[in-house]
Amino acid sequence: MSGRVQQICEALVTLLDAADDAEVFSETLNATRLPSQARELSDVGESIDVVVASQITRRDRISNGSYGRYVVVDILIRAHLTNDADADLATMDSRDELLEQVDNYLAAEENSDLTIVDTIAEYVEPTDSRAPSEVRDGLGLLWVSDDMTDMRQRTGIVRVAYWVDESY
Repeated sequence: MSGRVQQICEALVTLLDAADDAEVFSETLNATRLPSQARELSDVGESIDVVVASQITRRDRISNGSYGRYVVVDILIRAHLTNDADADLATMDSRDELLEQVDNYLAAEENSDLTIVDTIAEYVEPTDSRAPSEVRDGLGLLWVSDDMTDMRQRTGIVRVAYWVDESY
């Protein structure tokens, strides 16, 4: 059996694939769990590159014999920019809209919780005061500004967190 972090990441990829099949987003994501090797401008090309990767996990004891695990996951979405400022502005705006679509989709009640092997991973709202601040901090949309100048890419991140009850 794979670990909870891996299960949650794989469940997110499956959920995003289902959204692609249903044409929920303005662009097809084709999300992957594996780290992307597309670091050069020519590697990214015209399509978007989407990678699901865990960021932190934290275990909190609930009682003797049980605990909960928080898992924070980043969904990295990036695309190559051209040398045409007008085209790039439209591309950046459409990527920003795509990030908002993904964030809203994952937060929607019908999509928020993930079914994993033998339990449910519960979506953690950014305002949920029961979750520690280190888990809540940064949830939502983030942009990596250095990528615009360093790699001529528009890189955005949708950061989400999940809670799983465990026993040992």
